[in-house]
Amino acid sequence: MWGMNVCKEWMGARVFLRVIAAVALACISARAEEPTQGVDLALVSSVRSVSPSATFAVGLTIHHHPGFHTYWKNPGAVGYPIQMKWELPEGFTAGEVRWPVPEMSSMAGHPVFGYVRDVTLLVDLTAPAELPEGELEFHADVSWMACSNACHPDNRRFTVTLPVADETVAKEEVKELFAKAEESIPLPLEGWSATLESGVDGKQIVFQVTPPAGLADPGALRVYSYDGQISSDPEPVITKQEEGTYRIEVPRADFSPKGEGSLPFVLVGENAIEEGGKTFGFLEPEYAGE
Repeated sequence: MWGMNVCKEWMGARVFLRVIAAVALACISARAEEPTQGVDLALVSSVRSVSPSATFAVGLTIHHHPGFHTYWKNPGAVGYPIQMKWELPEGFTAGEVRWPVPEMSSMAGHPVFGYVRDVTLLVDLTAPAELPEGELEFHADVSWMACSNACHPDNRRFTVTLPVADETVAKEEVKELFAKAEESIPLPLEGWSATLESGVDGKQIVFQVTPPAGLADPGALRVYSYDGQISSDPEPVITKQEEGTYRIEVPRADFSPKGEGSLPFVLVGENAIEEGGKTFGFLEPEYAGE
């Protein structure tokens, strides 16, 4: 309890929040028997059996209690992103987390990138060419921070058990859950172009995005930087040009990675930004000279 009290006392200090990735883990004790605060989580398999060389998805489902949020891959000005560490049967490999499109929230008066709505984080697991008979256990050690008026760092180990079979059989009762999760993952935007005007590691990031011809007004735009080059505070200044191109200017984040050759980001529109009505997608312009 002492560690949790220290965390709460420091939670109003921005310097603490900026280094939360280290401090949050230090504030977590082994308390798997206690209920989680602010969120309910579960690890769900898309299949009910696994066969040699198969690839299948597992999903970490996150239900947020009213008033709570968790954090995206890049939390922005403050916060601690959800982390997943795998312990897999011999020969299995895990892909990267496939993150749903983020949304804006607020912590201690600072805008952040995260999730208020319920989401499912997807990870693809791949089996080796040979498998033993019987059942296999897949363990995921998950750490997160759920925040409202205060923050609650926590971690849990989740386990999925699957039998080995000649065929990988889909779990019908979760097909809708996984389909919805797939739809929430940003894909490369069709018809859009993006051009960076600033150089690598420049203090000011300046770029332009151009929608496809004939696209209806997308309304207000938001930019979410995957790798932390752009923070959630301050917000980018987005100006629509006469020819329909959007010019975006924002200071480089204090904790931006160095030497990156491109700027991967999610673009989200108030209205549809792609045919079919999708309001979000992925772009990655390269810096000049790269």
